[in-house]
Amino acid sequence: MTPHIKGLLITGGGVLILTPDALLIRIAGMSAMDQVFWRGGLNALAITLACILIWRSETFARFKAVGAPGIVMALLYAFSSICFVTAMTMTSAANVLIVVASSPLLSGL
Repeated sequence: MTPHIKGLLITGGGVLILTPDALLIRIAGMSAMDQVFWRGGLNALAITLACILIWRSETFARFKAVGAPGIVMALLYAFSSICFVTAMTMTSAANVLIVVASSPLLSGL
């Protein structure tokens, strides 16, 4: 598979994941912070279970090994999730998804 095709597939996959996510945030009918709580908790549970299935007894040693960079990354991910959910509750889904989709372009510039 060429890098171009791989990039297209990753991009298409991202669009297919984010678009229904925006719809689910809209129809959930919960406050932004309630949604952030449940999204974060369920993400943490799913990732922990996947890591336990993959690494078995090494899981918690690998969690400890991430160190400061891993903790900073987790905090930044939490912040981006809070911003995404809050934006979805404050403006139209199209506006939010355009900003999310244009972020790689702005980072590249």
